[in-house]
Amino acid sequence: LVKVLAMAPRMQLDLVPYLSRVAAIVSLPYRDITELLVSAIYGDFLRLCRRSKSSPNTLEARLKNVRFLAELLMFRVAPPRTAFSCLHRCLDDFTNHNVDVACALLEHAGGFLLRSPRTAERATRVFEIMLGMKKAPKPLGSREAALVDSAYYHCFPAKPDTNFAKKKPRSQLYQYLEYLLIRVLCEKPNASDNEDLVDNVIRALRQLPWYSSSAKKDTDSALQNEQEETELPEDEETIPLV
Repeated sequence: LVKVLAMAPRMQLDLVPYLSRVAAIVSLPYRDITELLVSAIYGDFLRLCRRSKSSPNTLEARLKNVRFLAELLMFRVAPPRTAFSCLHRCLDDFTNHNVDVACALLEHAGGFLLRSPRTAERATRVFEIMLGMKKAPKPLGSREAALVDSAYYHCFPAKPDTNFAKKKPRSQLYQYLEYLLIRVLCEKPNASDNEDLVDNVIRALRQLPWYSSSAKKDTDSALQNEQEETELPEDEETIPLV
């Protein structure tokens, strides 16, 4: 069972979460099986680290390996110390494929580590080290720097900008005018060619309290907004309201 779970196809990463769930279920009655599985995956990680120095075609296998480790970590099958051991080994030589592997591990399990009280401080320190390496005397390349930024913002999403202009409260009369002028006349297809529809809008506008100063002010605002959203052709004649 351990061999079947550990030898997942490297080109089928979509199977990794399901295999991890199977391992989590099996770990309830058979804890020794999951310990052997974690040891096998960590052993594959060390073996692939040594092979990557001589064979550059190991990136897909390494990404599958850390993806499996991250899923086991989030199912609480693998201990956090195993993930941190993999991260520190990548940070010792933070170049080439080690950058891809460390960023992939943090993208999948970094949020879990940051939100766990026991590992939050240590995970934050790992991110600080990675960001510091971007500004080192020998900085990372553009691709590696982009991977680090992607992993960081995946775990620390940017806060939304709250300095936007608040929508002004509008009166019921203004909302009614906006409905007549924009939604009825402008948004409906071929509304200007429908004489009955135009007559109904004119009749509704004539029934408004034009003697009120607030009605005139709301009408001016609605007409101004309507002119900004859609412009009439120059040769089109305007229809008198009164």
